Amino acid sequence: DVGEVAVLPQCQGAGHGSQLMTDAVAWMKENDYDLSRLGGLRKFYRRFGYWPFPRRYFEFLVGRRMPAGATQVEEGRIAIASECADSIRPFDPERDFESQWRLSERFNEVYTGSLESDRQEAREQLLARKETGSRLDIVFDDGSRMAGYLFADICSQDAPDHGINAGLTIGAMGYDLEEPRVLQSLIVYVNNYALEKGIRRVTARLPFDPRIIAALADTSIRFQTVETYGGKAGNMLRIVNPASLFARMVPELENRLKTSPSADYRGLIEIRIEKESVRLEIEARRIRIVERGKPDVELVTTEFYLMQMTLGLLAYAETGGSSTILKDLFPGKLVYSGVWG
Repeated sequence: DVGEVAVLPQCQGAGHGSQLMTDAVAWMKENDYDLSRLGGLRKFYRRFGYWPFPRRYFEFLVGRRMPAGATQVEEGRIAIASECADSIRPFDPERDFESQWRLSERFNEVYTGSLESDRQEAREQLLARKETGSRLDIVFDDGSRMAGYLFADICSQDAPDHGINAGLTIGAMGYDLEEPRVLQSLIVYVNNYALEKGIRRVTARLPFDPRIIAALADTSIRFQTVETYGGKAGNMLRIVNPASLFARMVPELENRLKTSPSADYRGLIEIRIEKESVRLEIEARRIRIVERGKPDVELVTTEFYLMQMTLGLLAYAETGGSSTILKDLFPGKLVYSGVWG
């Protein structure tokens, strides 16, 4: 993550900022970094290979007066299902950490992009969180087990009417995906809490998973999914080392290959972006990175498309390509929405 790039006003225009970025990218290449992220002015950072990259989040609008045909309705308090109403209680890090950790791992394992965390570090962060300012940390506990959790921060000042930061921002959540009532109950609880506190807007970093959207659509909560690329400034990403990136992706690509119609494919694939390329040799359901060889299949694409495909936001088929092996290696995936997108 590149940040705090600045040049004194009296020294601007002499190329110092450009030299800083050129050296930073070279250093990342030499030290085997695969991806780099930053937030800043698009016009400047595009010169160094960075592409605008989306941030995804859910937005919940609380306590609105909305048209309903020829009349209007007040969207106020929503009743939690009677069998779930007594299952929501405050999160206690001392008592609940182990259950929350296991549930978090099960919830996140189906999504690409979810963070790997150190258990002890996560525990310490939650214990420290207990002592900090305004927050709403709750769990769904049916008496025999924890079936869901939700951690949110409450803004102490007026929150902007756009972007991920809102009056109440849900930063982490997990639940049993086979039990939509858990998600519904937690979000309805948050809606009612926000209404009581005068908070008009709630956001959440949640995957754009059809199961999540369907569960929320089956409630009276007003929400929308937001994917934003910013304007003159925003979230940006670039691939630093294509060969190193794909070397780390080999286990995942092999898993996709084993369960696909292309499982018995044999051949050499070349993936090329601008002046850089990587070759994947596939044989006996195994993949290895090679330096030479005439490719049987070529993927010539932009770095923007390749980033989207490697992280699962975009399926190869959506780019208009027809190669079966590339369709199987690069399907669309369910992507977790983290802090930076």
